Amino acid sequence: MIKGTTTAPSPSDGGRRILFIDHAATPGGGQLALLWLLEHLSRLRPTVVFLADGPVAERLRAVGVDVTVVYPGRAFTPRMLLTALPRLLRTVGNAKPDAVVATSAAAVKALALLPFRNVPALVYLQEDLERVRHRGLVTQILFRLVYPAFDGFLANSKWTASTIPAGFSEIPRTVAYPPSNVPATPPEPTPRTFPRRGTIRIAAFSRPERWKGLDLVVDALSIVKAERPDADFRLDLYGGGPVGDAAYVDGLRLSLERAPFPSEMHGHVDDVPLRMATTDILILPSRLPEPFGQVVAQGLAHACVVIVSDQGGALEQIDAGRNGLVFRPGSARSLADQIEGLLDVPRRADALLRGSHGVFSAFGNPQLAASFEDELESLIRRIHADSRQPIGVRRLRRRIRLLLRAWDCAHPEAPPH
Repeated sequence: MIKGTTTAPSPSDGGRRILFIDHAATPGGGQLALLWLLEHLSRLRPTVVFLADGPVAERLRAVGVDVTVVYPGRAFTPRMLLTALPRLLRTVGNAKPDAVVATSAAAVKALALLPFRNVPALVYLQEDLERVRHRGLVTQILFRLVYPAFDGFLANSKWTASTIPAGFSEIPRTVAYPPSNVPATPPEPTPRTFPRRGTIRIAAFSRPERWKGLDLVVDALSIVKAERPDADFRLDLYGGGPVGDAAYVDGLRLSLERAPFPSEMHGHVDDVPLRMATTDILILPSRLPEPFGQVVAQGLAHACVVIVSDQGGALEQIDAGRNGLVFRPGSARSLADQIEGLLDVPRRADALLRGSHGVFSAFGNPQLAASFEDELESLIRRIHADSRQPIGVRRLRRRIRLLLRAWDCAHPEAPPH
């Protein structure tokens, strides 16, 4: 049993000890955001535990972060969520943290099984909880057992925070945007302009999944080419990872082969900044809301004209018509209209590029790291301020209430508890 302290410890001894737990050190969006965050922290004393190995572990060690990998040299498998628990419990106990933060959905499941008492357990929430809640009976049960085990939510956008169900209203929450590898100041003193001649390079940086909407980009550009045969552009699709829908990927490849414009599907690439530096229009075409969309801030920082679907956390980075454009979710026609507007009036694109300069002050790595520290400190103090019951008792009561509520919904004729 991890006891911890009963009152909020003072951070005056060099900063709070925060233990971050992730399921794998592979370079996905969440893991890279954690790397960029920890590189720029100035007050917290971070320790990181990964269940499975990957390049991010070494990159964190290179910047002086204490990293433990439960299964060195091994890729993540769901079994690790159970088999790693004894080692994870010892590691957390030895670290004596002031708070523990789960930074991935898989880490949330593992951390919820550990017997904490007075150490605040937090979720860095980076997904739509409403969508998670409707994934079937097993997920419903896990949902009512897992998330109530946590004492606070750090949401990666206001939109993500809005998806936390009403049943969790007693759990404190705040918003802390994730770093997106954006410097504090523009790297290039000379502003970029939209090309007036030559091939316009259009790109999307997303995993090839149906909800990401990459097929909408192909369809939209096919419309543009049919209506403006002289338009000179090419499409590059970047993004890899596990393929959950092979039929969708095969269909996407076939559409690109038949498309009336040059294109290439590159898969995963490590040199994302270099690719963005040669991109003129960056599109985030997701059919469903993106919780945040790091690629938006990255695209703005690399002076791309950014077009996103009109929903989700991406809209907290895009001020439509000032620093980017939006289109109706799921509509290739709406996306084609926005692209045609840029091709017809290039000076409109130049105005958007000038407007994108604000990304450095709003979403630069140092600014977001400082904001994360402020929000985390505030959240921990709010958790400890509620001294009516020990933290562990509050967690147990939350779980029981949600399970009883679920029983009542499934058995409306049962007597009230």
